Amino acid sequence: MTLLLLCGLIIIFLVVMNRSKLYSIIPFDFKIIESVSKKEWFRNPWLSGLALFFINTVYFGLTGLILFLLMSLMVPFLHLVIMLAAVVSSILTWTRSVNRGKGRNPIG
Repeated sequence: MTLLLLCGLIIIFLVVMNRSKLYSIIPFDFKIIESVSKKEWFRNPWLSGLALFFINTVYFGLTGLILFLLMSLMVPFLHLVIMLAAVVSSILTWTRSVNRGKGRNPIG
């Protein structure tokens, strides 16, 4: 378990040090964010924050459902991969929606 924590810290360190390179690899255009960013309610920080909260609630529910459905599989560390995918999708959603239309790089 200590080795897993150490590997995670090393990966976080590498991501932080190379965030501008990694951010240029990830595409910036999500169709749903483009369509929602044109709406007036999305420009209100309270309403857009509420929408992002519900999106994260859906992500959390889907992740929990996937983990529940895969409980019978005895594959080691599969739950960690699923949780990593959930965290990455949540972070991408937040960075893309919060900084949409500002014309700047939210990470670097």
